[in-house]
Amino acid sequence: MIHLTILIQEGVKMKRIALIGIAALLFSACASGGLTTREKGTLGGAALGAGTGAIIGSATGSAGTGALIGGAIGALTGAVVGDQLQAVQQQGEQPAAAAAPPPPAPQPQAAAVAVPGTYTGDPTRGEFVNATQWRVSVFIDPSDPARPESAQYQYTLNSRQAAGASLDIGQHRIVAQAYVDTQFGPRLAGKYDRTIKIDPRSSGWSIRFAEGDFQ
Repeated sequence: MIHLTILIQEGVKMKRIALIGIAALLFSACASGGLTTREKGTLGGAALGAGTGAIIGSATGSAGTGALIGGAIGALTGAVVGDQLQAVQQQGEQPAAAAAPPPPAPQPQAAAVAVPGTYTGDPTRGEFVNATQWRVSVFIDPSDPARPESAQYQYTLNSRQAAGASLDIGQHRIVAQAYVDTQFGPRLAGKYDRTIKIDPRSSGWSIRFAEGDFQ
């Protein structure tokens, strides 16, 4: 019984010696810049293994040898565990991959056909010219022949004024009314009523109102 107690006391002493050695290593590592997770696992495993080996070795009278063997095994085990923990830690510290930028918005394509009348030599593009001294109201294709104002498209030209217009290929009825301003208000000076044809082979059209055109 006394012999067993002595062995246990020796084992405890060896454990303390091993822990003091490990503590010295830890202090040295911290002073040099800190420990990695692997190094912490190695030293922790060595301390635990040395203490356990000293206790087991004391039962056989070889506490020192048990401490050394236990320390080596504990260090190896601690290093393996520390490696795994460090790998997990590094994965967690890696910044998340930046999200891929959204694809650029599709750019609107240019219209395949430009606005009618913008082409050079477009046969549908033309103009009305008021060469009179009167104000002229122009009506294009009135739906009611007796009522020129029923036309969908109407123009008002002051004296010596011109206005651009577009007429599709084919025939169109053009009705115009000239008005003279008097002290009694506007009075009808004459009426113009003709049918014209827009030729697709032409380079445009023009209607010039002269005073002699109004009856």
